Amino acid sequence: MNRYAIIATRNTDTQCRDLDTTVGKLRKYLRQAGWEVFFERDCKSIFKAYTEGVKSIDAKEEDFILLCHDDIEIQTDPERFNEFLDFYLTQPDIGFVGVAGSAKMKKDCNWFSSRLPDFGGGCIFHGKSSFQMGMMQYGPKKRVVCLDGVFLATTKKVFDSIETRKPKTFVGNWHWYDASYTLQAHIKGFKNYVAPIILRHESGGNYDPLFYEDMKHFSTLFKRHLPAVVS
Repeated sequence: MNRYAIIATRNTDTQCRDLDTTVGKLRKYLRQAGWEVFFERDCKSIFKAYTEGVKSIDAKEEDFILLCHDDIEIQTDPERFNEFLDFYLTQPDIGFVGVAGSAKMKKDCNWFSSRLPDFGGGCIFHGKSSFQMGMMQYGPKKRVVCLDGVFLATTKKVFDSIETRKPKTFVGNWHWYDASYTLQAHIKGFKNYVAPIILRHESGGNYDPLFYEDMKHFSTLFKRHLPAVVS
């Protein structure tokens, strides 16, 4: 079993190797933890970055695939990090593993509101540094319907079983891939989980008008399956 990380970035190769940058530190962490790291640069969409990135590697169906943002710092010890992912991703019915999500997705498709008050799971720290970061807590680790795209781990088998290309109705290029991927896995009978992996995300997220426009398109695309809930 091999471990592959696919990271979409606008950073140069030099920046991705520079240990003074967040992305350079992320690359070092993952490589030291035994992951092969591949960067997809300047792609037109996150869907294309992940679809082509996974297609470009010679992965077997049991191999692990990590899709994550380039501005994160994983603060869990590397050995424990792999222990958590090994525990989940070796289970035959696993879908995706992440750090935050919701056990319910309502018809409005906003998992941030769907999680309240009882369905949220996981946490993410946000901030420019460890000294400035603040915790966004969603709830205990649990099985969920959908996961936040800051960190998504799965197997090649699961990735190949879902549609990873951008839906034709979407107008934006950088939103709703996470809900699309993880909800598809849930619909197919795979189980998505929040794992107790601690990370810092430098960005608080970008919810531009296209996010809300594609929320409607996402709702239409998956209307037969919504609301979706696991207990």
